[in-house]
Amino acid sequence: MRDRPNFQGDYFTHAIDIQTPFDRLPEKVAGLDNAGAAGAAFEYLVKSNPPDRIITLRDGARVMCRENGRAVWNDLIARWLPAED
Repeated sequence: MRDRPNFQGDYFTHAIDIQTPFDRLPEKVAGLDNAGAAGAAFEYLVKSNPPDRIITLRDGARVMCRENGRAVWNDLIARWLPAED
């Protein structure tokens, strides 16, 4: 953990943001110092969010990965289910 925030206000090395089509700014949902844990959390969020959401993994200001969600809508239970690999 950093002793002072970077220019985006994060104290962590890696940050994960989610942006919906109607958001002007992305919502910060996670901050991590471990690159492996950040990658795993990013993959989980990509699998469990609907396709209209953009998930971004950052290292400070550098965008490491940006993907749309891959969750699948299930009509039977009327909810989004995580995508299967």
